[in-house]
Amino acid sequence: MPDTPLTFDFPPLTHEAWAQRLARELPAGQTAESLNWHPAGEPGVLGPYYTAADTEPLPYLHTLPDTFPYVRGHKRGTNAWRTLEPLRAEADGRAAVEAGAAALAAGAEGLELTLLAPGAFDFAYLARTLDLTKTYVGYCLPVGTDVTAFGQALVAGLAARNQPMFGLHGYTELAAPDLAMAPARDIDRLLEWGRPAADFFGLTVSGAATADAGAGPTLQLALTLSQLVTAVDEQSDRGHAPETVIGEIRVTMGAGTSYFHAIAQQRALRLLWANALLAFHVGPHHAALLKVHCRPSARIIYGPDPHTNLLRTTTAAMAAVIGGCDTLAVTAYDARQTDGPTSFGRRQARNIALLLREEARLAHAIDPAAGSWYLETLTDTMAREAWTLFQQLEAEGGYRQAHASGTVARLVEAQRQEQDELEQSGRQVRVGVNKYQPK
Repeated sequence: MPDTPLTFDFPPLTHEAWAQRLARELPAGQTAESLNWHPAGEPGVLGPYYTAADTEPLPYLHTLPDTFPYVRGHKRGTNAWRTLEPLRAEADGRAAVEAGAAALAAGAEGLELTLLAPGAFDFAYLARTLDLTKTYVGYCLPVGTDVTAFGQALVAGLAARNQPMFGLHGYTELAAPDLAMAPARDIDRLLEWGRPAADFFGLTVSGAATADAGAGPTLQLALTLSQLVTAVDEQSDRGHAPETVIGEIRVTMGAGTSYFHAIAQQRALRLLWANALLAFHVGPHHAALLKVHCRPSARIIYGPDPHTNLLRTTTAAMAAVIGGCDTLAVTAYDARQTDGPTSFGRRQARNIALLLREEARLAHAIDPAAGSWYLETLTDTMAREAWTLFQQLEAEGGYRQAHASGTVARLVEAQRQEQDELEQSGRQVRVGVNKYQPK
């Protein structure tokens, strides 16, 4: 049997060669430009093909995971993430705590508790039910919460069970209305309160809130970066060294149905954060401390045909973990129903993350997007455009000033209207919503 190579060297094709091939194969009268895609509200035009020449100018292209500027993430050896169970805690929250304990036994790795009435929440019951030194718990609080009283109540619950404060795992998030940042004084108190716990993050910047309001992936990036820089800058003015603040911040990003944008968004965020930190004169390794939480944007969860949400949240979750998120929460498919989400809906959401980890084995590949000419180019395009938007916000004095002037609202509203018009006209297909609707 003659020696036959099992692999062959194919010479790389140039843009000109691809253009000639398309000219031969496209139907008469159709040009290569007809294959271009311009996503709503996003920069530039995405072409039908990319070559190695498109990535040659990218300075970070050959960096490795866990190396500056951390485009490929800060993880080493594994792409493991923590799956959180999102729950709404009403009144004393005991029902949510019990549901959370059941979810943890069924595969969840942490809880995301939205406290509707923080002053009434039974922290003692939470500490009796769960060992908070071993269980990751996030506390989402409405703006206006007495954060000092919140911290005292949680510490008292821990003390009653002899659970030390320094062993706490999780985070706090203050949900301010209308895309506003939480008051600087409250942020300062939460950071101060959470400092004794090494694995507790006192400040959460919610980029996902801007996505819920209508911001596209790139605008969400710019608004998130602006809030991050504003928070560090404010804390520096209050006498805290940037190094003591940077490691206590996490961000929440909202993934949409544009799969590749959701992957590139996280990579671009890490690149932008590394670049922004240069202004604070901290060591490059501090850029690796940013923790990214992902969840599906509320705009992709629809009520008319809820079962299609299972597919949307699956692709959003898959993009999130490929992008390298640290924690993930998958929204239940029936979250928009009158009585939802149901326990079955939450179970299905949890199983999506389990399938991605246990069967798709996505926890084993760090930055599988690396080297993709398309995704590397998209990462760079989004980062450059987001940086331009960020600089515009900085020129106004930072996020708080841009929000007060109405700039943030105008930017988000313009993209929301554009997306709504595309959906209402049918140019943007939403399966089960504006096309392929259930009979």
